[in-house]
Amino acid sequence: MIRKKTAVLAAAAALALAPLTQAGAIVNGTAATPGQFPFMASVQDGSGFAFCGGSVIATTWVLTAAHCVPDADASDLYVVTGKTDLGAAGGQRIKVSKVYVNPAYANSAHDTALLQLSTATTSPAIVLSSSTDNDLEAAGAPVTVAGWGDRTPTLGLLSTNKLQYADLAVVSDKECGQTNFGFDGPTGVCAAALLKDSCQGDSGGPLFATKAGRKVQVGVVSYGQSCALPKFPGVYSEVNNTQIRNWIRTVSGV
Repeated sequence: MIRKKTAVLAAAAALALAPLTQAGAIVNGTAATPGQFPFMASVQDGSGFAFCGGSVIATTWVLTAAHCVPDADASDLYVVTGKTDLGAAGGQRIKVSKVYVNPAYANSAHDTALLQLSTATTSPAIVLSSSTDNDLEAAGAPVTVAGWGDRTPTLGLLSTNKLQYADLAVVSDKECGQTNFGFDGPTGVCAAALLKDSCQGDSGGPLFATKAGRKVQVGVVSYGQSCALPKFPGVYSEVNNTQIRNWIRTVSGV
């Protein structure tokens, strides 16, 4: 089922027996230490409600999921950076000036969007995966996902202000497609670990690996079959897919 942005939407989707859940916080994750993942961004509305994650990719650009901002409306949209605990003081709350949804987004494929910030963030950017980083998405490769979403495989009832992360391993496209029906291998990468997963509220956040001492973003949290179900890996939009990577570069210059 698509990992919806609110508990209400998630519950409605479940009642409708929707097959997908659009990704809340990390299930069975570990609390991040302050500054551990400085590129993390929280996507919020004007009231301060955090409904999706994102990643800083440049001083005025945040990468997130298209299903977080499908209407491309920036009028009530903000990004919070420089915080591990969303309930604590500090960090930056920045108005989003413009939203760009990947024009190829359809049926969870190409699930990416770019948020242009009205003022620059001081948080450092994460490196984006390129065509030379295919090894980072090989089956079994170690990756990490982080977010403020649901901490248990429920319907978005236990989100948290404190950033959580989980270490996962990449799952092959073939294996992922056996359970995630409709999975689009060219535009998606899958990852899983026993009883660990992204979940409601984590949508749009980064799936990343470590290469040569640097964090490299491999994917964007997209969807999954519930959360942390064995044999049902989470699905992430593949950053170095040719269309996705070229679109990011064309729009943001990154």
